[in-house]
Amino acid sequence: MSTTIRIVKTPDVLHGKPRIEGTRISVFSIGITAQEHGATVEELLDDYPDLDRAQVQAALDYYDEHPELIEYIQTQKETTRTALSEQSRAPAAGSKVTPNADADSLWSDGRRAMRVRSGQRNSAYRFTCSDWALS
Repeated sequence: MSTTIRIVKTPDVLHGKPRIEGTRISVFSIGITAQEHGATVEELLDDYPDLDRAQVQAALDYYDEHPELIEYIQTQKETTRTALSEQSRAPAAGSKVTPNADADSLWSDGRRAMRVRSGQRNSAYRFTCSDWALS
């Protein structure tokens, strides 16, 4: 008995992106791992233990047969990543951090104020600071 592996797109799962039927594993994630990272089918089977060889091969075939759709999905992902990074207050990946003396003094002033309010003005306990700020 032959079983056909289907690649499906449903609006309520993975935002309508192609996936292997019965899973939430996208064709895009399998294809990008194989093509851009050089993963073999065996490595993909290790990465996705719930899939069998036929499912992985069906995903790779679909990825290769629909380059315009894959390019569109890649563009969507990059646009979303860019928008999120512009809205983020976190340091950019790869940015260089340097010590900031002003941040150190603000930190210790704030800690000193906390000790005074809590009655620890002359406490022997010393707070240390290693604040960092982006250059």
